[in-house]
Amino acid sequence: MRRPCPFPQDTWWFLYYLLLFTVLLWIGRALEAGRWLDAVFARGPLVDLLPRDWELWLDGGHNPAGAEAVAATLARMPKRETHLICGMLNTKDVTGYMTPLARHVTQLYAVSIPGEKNTLPAEVTRDAAISAGIAAVTSASVAEALAGIAAKAPEARVLICGSLYLAGSVLRQNG
Repeated sequence: MRRPCPFPQDTWWFLYYLLLFTVLLWIGRALEAGRWLDAVFARGPLVDLLPRDWELWLDGGHNPAGAEAVAATLARMPKRETHLICGMLNTKDVTGYMTPLARHVTQLYAVSIPGEKNTLPAEVTRDAAISAGIAAVTSASVAEALAGIAAKAPEARVLICGSLYLAGSVLRQNG
């Protein structure tokens, strides 16, 4: 005699949701570990400026809430020197963006966003970082900032951040 399945109609839904949960968990762990960048950001002229064992992150967050999310992620990560390369638009709250990041950052390299008419001048970004308690300098470009960080820092983490426009520019420059 054949025994009926205890959940005949729900079994397939259960398996579907179990598979969905497993996939989402895997994606979340990959995002948290930064592995998703390997596919789009693992090689190129900008990435090649850094030693292979460094971490290079790219984030398009551009407001205080985005900075709080980045700061929370940095707080969970293993401690290591963290350098920011930051360019922002003149329509954003630059000081509000810098404040949550201050305790996690070794130094900030301020850049103007190439080809963007509403870019905040690098000097203004630098001054806002300094007022938030972050050691900061200006750089003429992301490439110059990366080369400068690689020349003087030991194994480090680099986060390029502050604007989706900057993120797009970096991806274009990197090929």
